[in-house]
Amino acid sequence: MKKILILLLLVFNAACFAQTAFKVDCNTIFICVDSATYKSLSAVPYLRDTLAVFIESATTTNAGSYQGKYLLGKSATIEFIQPKNTGLFGDSAGDVGLELKTRLLGQQADIIKSAQQQGLMLDTSSVTIPDSAGAISWYNAVSVKSNAGNFEFSTLEYQRDYLKYMGFDDVEIAAPMTYDYFNTKLSGGRQYPKQFSAIKSAAIVATKKDIDLIRQFFSLNNFKSGKNSFTNGDFTLYYTIDNQAVTTCLKNIKLVLLKEQSPRIISISDNLEIHVKGKEATLLFKQ
Repeated sequence: MKKILILLLLVFNAACFAQTAFKVDCNTIFICVDSATYKSLSAVPYLRDTLAVFIESATTTNAGSYQGKYLLGKSATIEFIQPKNTGLFGDSAGDVGLELKTRLLGQQADIIKSAQQQGLMLDTSSVTIPDSAGAISWYNAVSVKSNAGNFEFSTLEYQRDYLKYMGFDDVEIAAPMTYDYFNTKLSGGRQYPKQFSAIKSAAIVATKKDIDLIRQFFSLNNFKSGKNSFTNGDFTLYYTIDNQAVTTCLKNIKLVLLKEQSPRIISISDNLEIHVKGKEATLLFKQ
């Protein structure tokens, strides 16, 4: 009987560990910047020559078409979007999206189940991309949006069809996959040529109405709550609460760099600066 009890305890503890130990990656942060900032990004040599793989690209999905300028890092992406007069989320200056990504197929279902148990309403969407043989399921997303509708927090899960399309085999798809591994696979194992390794943290000023929603979202993604922060050890969101604020806004993004850099401050526009020191670069948003 004692042996059976010990065995049951071991199984219980293993199940609890499996349920709580999952991690997500900070995949992408996108922000709609003012037109002057968007235009100036292409004229900054440090961005394209040293900091990141810099591209301007258009994407078409079942949700619509959009164009942006991208800082492609070794294991994360920063996306800048030019404002458009559509009234849709993502097209107004100051709109921000923070996207986490699961490492294993099925983790998103656990997040949805946990949200349902807690009575938290998540928006769900399935995004596909066109292909000559028909639409390919790219990712499913679960998200919450700020009360003012300008800030969205999402957890993405890449779908099997997309991963197969990108060259991953069944064994790779069934195993935990970091965004770093995903990018390394797509590059054919070539060494990343720039300095932007990962997103270390972001800082926001949140409205009083939004903070509970944000706290619940990060709890669902297995982040620990600290003093004015949420972290999973790899990525941290810092926040302050402004009782007078109407919208939640992004203040900075801190990047991890691969090699030490000499200190410098790079002015992109009146609303964006990049502060570089050592193995960190901080994007400071002033709007």
